[in-house]
Amino acid sequence: MPALELKNLRLSFGGLAAVKDVSLALHAGELVGLIGPNGAGKTTLFNLVSGVYKPDAGDIVFRGESLVGMRPHVIALRGVTRTFQNIRLFRSMTVLDNVKTARHHHARSGSLAAMLRTRSSRREDEEIGRDAMELLELVGLSDRADALPSELPYGRQRRLEIARALAGAPEVLLLDEPAAGMNRSEVAGLSALILRLQRERELSILLIEHQMDVVMNICKRIYVLDFGEVIAHGAPEEIQNNPNVIEAYLGKGGRA
Repeated sequence: MPALELKNLRLSFGGLAAVKDVSLALHAGELVGLIGPNGAGKTTLFNLVSGVYKPDAGDIVFRGESLVGMRPHVIALRGVTRTFQNIRLFRSMTVLDNVKTARHHHARSGSLAAMLRTRSSRREDEEIGRDAMELLELVGLSDRADALPSELPYGRQRRLEIARALAGAPEVLLLDEPAAGMNRSEVAGLSALILRLQRERELSILLIEHQMDVVMNICKRIYVLDFGEVIAHGAPEEIQNNPNVIEAYLGKGGRA
């Protein structure tokens, strides 16, 4: 059984079909790329999986359970988290508190226990703090725990978003253009981090990325969207030489 399976998803905005009968599967511990020209429907697909949109038809299955109709925070609690194309950090909170806030959604103590600062609540808060620092260490930000997100370079803000997405201990991680705006050195470091997350944490990762060298170097399988439809699926070398993919990116007569 796939960790995440999309079955014949459809979504229209007015008369415009944004997603047309899209089916894909992400297996446990797998790193899969999702590419396509601007406006192909990639982020819309992530919005469907994360509960921002509800599909007109089709199904989204995680661990054998349909996610359709669930609210975004419920889907995150189930084990599917994401980052966003546009960075969405809490600007007035420290780097550490950004991660702790995401982790608090999974706290066992109730709000009353937190307000009363019971022993169990204090113990859990300490545990959350340790977990958050471990995640910052993982993404290379433990030295900036007390900084504000605005004090971080853009590439490190991207890493903070990943740490926050990991705070919920997901099984499936959706990464929406994590390398956007990064320089070559930052992109290389990010690629290594994504591979480390997949291997060490056994995460199932679906990656949207426009930097083709990232996708081609770290993904074993790739889906290609164009105008809301899957036009190709296969290994990187197959995708690079697929005439439908070349046409989608370069137009007729283009070369790989």
